[in-house]
Amino acid sequence: MPSEYHMRHRVLKLSVVVSCMFLVLYTNPVFSQKLGNISEKKVISFELRDEPLKLVAKEIFKQTGYKVVFDEKWNDLPLRGQYTGVTIGEFFERALHKQNVTLSYDEKSRVVKLRFFGDRGFGKGKAGILESGKDSSAQVSEDIKELHEQQRQELKEYLKDPEAVDPVNGMKLVDIQELHSIQQAELEQLRSDPKAIDPLSGMTNGEIKKLHDVQHAETEQLQNDPKAVDPVSGMANAEIKKLHDVQNAEMEQLRNDPKAVDPVSGMAIAEIKRLHDVQQAEFEQLKKNPENRSAVQIEPREDKGGVVP
Repeated sequence: MPSEYHMRHRVLKLSVVVSCMFLVLYTNPVFSQKLGNISEKKVISFELRDEPLKLVAKEIFKQTGYKVVFDEKWNDLPLRGQYTGVTIGEFFERALHKQNVTLSYDEKSRVVKLRFFGDRGFGKGKAGILESGKDSSAQVSEDIKELHEQQRQELKEYLKDPEAVDPVNGMKLVDIQELHSIQQAELEQLRSDPKAIDPLSGMTNGEIKKLHDVQHAETEQLQNDPKAVDPVSGMANAEIKKLHDVQNAEMEQLRNDPKAVDPVSGMAIAEIKRLHDVQQAEFEQLKKNPENRSAVQIEPREDKGGVVP
């Protein structure tokens, strides 16, 4: 039988998974803008049997006085279903549930705009028809960017609303947040309880802490024992320390010897130092007079192989 800690831990993880599932579901809506501001009195009733969108737009205008505009290539899109006393937004949400489309409206001009994924921007046109344009990869990319931005804004507004309901578990966001806080507090309390049992090892927290202390002490002892053997190199700690001391001494000697040769560049240490000094001087000169770049030159020097900058 699972322990109380195990059960609560699973509940916490389940809540996190549910929240993540909701984010995935929510950020892929069919409509990125609702028409909630259109008066709910403007309702429509239809019984459609594969009626073209163009005729449906005209009928909506007759019933509500709102013009519906869209790209003319969607004129013959068939719509079907029975709708009784629904708002314009509800109608299109149901009728176009298989389409990736955004809706917007102008209350002053009483125009509802339908924009299907891949359409060009809206221009001047008659009710039910807009000037069509050719699809392009640039337009599709623009549509994706616009759609994502609209979805992000919707998600922000949704997360700010404490009364918003998670569509997966049916709980309000404020209730989910409170539940998570309770679970987090319980989890912290269980972690601090030396008698609480870890669901993975079956050991109590006190036993685990004691084991960790023993292991840490053993590690410290091995690191400080000169006779202890490093499992990677097979050398004793004392041998490794002696080798490091020798290498550090050799490195310091090479750095201080002007005749020593750098194995990467093949230049003597003194030459490298001189070059660095010249470059630093050039840099300071350029900072004072950045427009006079052509005046900066490196004085040549004689070398066995010829003139070297």
